[in-house]
Amino acid sequence: MDPKLIIVSNRLPIHLEKRESDWMSSPSSGGLVSALDPLKQEMKFLWIGWAGAAVPENEQPSVREMFNRSSAYQPVFLSNEEVEKFYNGFSNSVLWPLFHYFPERVDFSLPFWDEYKKGNEKFAAVVLDACKDDTLVWVHDYHLLLLPKLLREARPKLRIGFFLHIPFPSSELYRLLPVRRELLEGVLGSDLIGFQTHDYARYFAVTCSRILGLEIHPTELRYGDRKILYGTYPIGIDPKIFGKEIDRKRESPLRTELNERYSSVKLVLGVDRSDYSKGLPHKLRGFERFLELHPEWKGKVVLLQVAVPSRTDVREYQRQKDELDQLVGRINGRFGAPGYTPIQYFVRDFSFEELCALYERADVLLVTSIRDGMNLVCLEYSVCQRKRHGVLVLSEFAGAARSLSGALLINPWETQGVANAIHQALAMEEPERAKRAAENYQYAKTFSAKGWATRFLGDLRTKVISIISETEDLRAHFLNLKIDYVRAAKRFILLDYDGTLVPFAMDPKDAKPPKELLAILGRLSGNPKNLVYVISGRTTEDLDKWFGQSQTGLAAEHGMFLRKMGSGEWKTLTSLVTEWKEQVAKILKDHADRIPGSFVEEKKTGLAWHYRAVNEKFGEWQALELKIHLEETLTNLPVTVMQANKVVEVRPVGINKGLLIRHIWEEVDTTSSFVLAMGDDQSDEEMFEALPPTTWTCRVGVAPTRARFNLRRSDEVLEILNELSQLT
Repeated sequence: MDPKLIIVSNRLPIHLEKRESDWMSSPSSGGLVSALDPLKQEMKFLWIGWAGAAVPENEQPSVREMFNRSSAYQPVFLSNEEVEKFYNGFSNSVLWPLFHYFPERVDFSLPFWDEYKKGNEKFAAVVLDACKDDTLVWVHDYHLLLLPKLLREARPKLRIGFFLHIPFPSSELYRLLPVRRELLEGVLGSDLIGFQTHDYARYFAVTCSRILGLEIHPTELRYGDRKILYGTYPIGIDPKIFGKEIDRKRESPLRTELNERYSSVKLVLGVDRSDYSKGLPHKLRGFERFLELHPEWKGKVVLLQVAVPSRTDVREYQRQKDELDQLVGRINGRFGAPGYTPIQYFVRDFSFEELCALYERADVLLVTSIRDGMNLVCLEYSVCQRKRHGVLVLSEFAGAARSLSGALLINPWETQGVANAIHQALAMEEPERAKRAAENYQYAKTFSAKGWATRFLGDLRTKVISIISETEDLRAHFLNLKIDYVRAAKRFILLDYDGTLVPFAMDPKDAKPPKELLAILGRLSGNPKNLVYVISGRTTEDLDKWFGQSQTGLAAEHGMFLRKMGSGEWKTLTSLVTEWKEQVAKILKDHADRIPGSFVEEKKTGLAWHYRAVNEKFGEWQALELKIHLEETLTNLPVTVMQANKVVEVRPVGINKGLLIRHIWEEVDTTSSFVLAMGDDQSDEEMFEALPPTTWTCRVGVAPTRARFNLRRSDEVLEILNELSQLT
């Protein structure tokens, strides 16, 4: 099989077991299985994962052959010890609790970290053996955070997607991990990274910025020489299979039995894995409080809680089971009566038919997750309640809370609020129930599992990803540069100032242009074929003081003000809005007061916090913190926050060097002209991006860039400009 798509997850959607002398496989269930099942009808793919059983080494070839005959699955063989250390060990004793906001349950001594790495390496070996350079690889979930990097290092041209099914925590929580960098660098081997909600995606991006110092944008990250996309792709279900079960014409004995058993009571349903993240104790306490506050409901309402067994061999889960048993016993003892048991508690798996029957009959679905990636039970219930209009009471900490507008949202920690929501749901009039149920059903129907997979894979296939330009030293191509320069009838030379024409000074006022630079610019500007512009973040006053007597064109404050070649007058290129400056100035001043050696510069258009004299590592860290704080604080204001070399700057939206370039030659044919643009920081990337891809663009300093070429220092810039100034 030559797969065009490979799905990689911790578990295959089958269960493997040995019967007598032969290995047999049977289908297994789960959220990912249900989500990807509709995709099988649209495309063929190979699914790689652990088969659910330890297979002796001498029997692995026959098991592999059994899977090969189906051409759908490829097993990763793990011993019982490897599963215990890789899955139960690091994945579920470190990553699961931390990502679900339970740091007190994390073993920060990192048990089995080496085994987690080795487990990811085993998965990588199987994937690499099955794929080619044009294969799409879609990696799933927290067990395989290191896998994208392992694949990228071995096959740089692979298109790799990663989807996290569980929450991604805030940066303050994530940074508790001793291996925080290694895990981030692992997943950043991907081209596209998907999350269930916007919050999780934002937390991830901010974490990459704070821990790795990455440049982040609303939908992409810059990492080394690569551009990585990230976004929100909320998972769905297959509504057709639930709708088909509910719409069956024949009345099943199970549904008849449920209707008869609960004919005289309202049914509140809970369906959860018995995991501490699901908030089952919170649910029981909320229901208990409801019965205390509303004794009129005694004998008239039942909570039927399905607790699907999960990780029963883990001590934490055993302790929770004991706690739940005690709570159920206490509540039933307080409020029960002959013929009436307020809580009916089942610790077992339910079949698909049983679950659908329960979803259809339940008047209320109660979800009290403390933290949940999405929670597909909400969507399943919404589809099954298309006709009966049951009410969904949903924790605001479940990912589905961002999507299901018809739900009653609760904070599971607020017992009184849970109790009030149960009462509101049970007492709700039919018109409101119908409206809420319709909203939830419409979402579950529209954003299906098939749509989720199709959208993610479509973006992985088609969106611009991968490499930012790979730069070469400009001096190695200087002969060709000179040839193009001499042949051109018209030449554009666009030069940043600080860090490009002059090295950085500890005090910006000391970065005056040397005589040699002024002479070079004079010769270049004096050539009638040349248009020469110094494009700087400096103020008009600085540039006038240094270049006022020259013919060189000048642009100040990143393009807000322009003085054309040979002119002595400054032109304002866009309207100036500065109402936001007072608010920002206070933030920057407070920051500068706390960071010795830093200071705030006020310009006509914006404000800048300089940290040239601050310890390098400390300054970069503080700059990242300030940038993130400003972006979050100023999100509704018409400003842009930019971090450049030793400065964080806030300026109005619409002012950048890219727009300036277009203004300078809006009526000139640049395709037949020579263009040389040189700069050293992020503001200059806007200029490089605005230029045609064949122009001579050069980044000064070593950094990811859109420029074609690179120079290390400003003195190398002057050497090249000096030689060009000697040519006619």
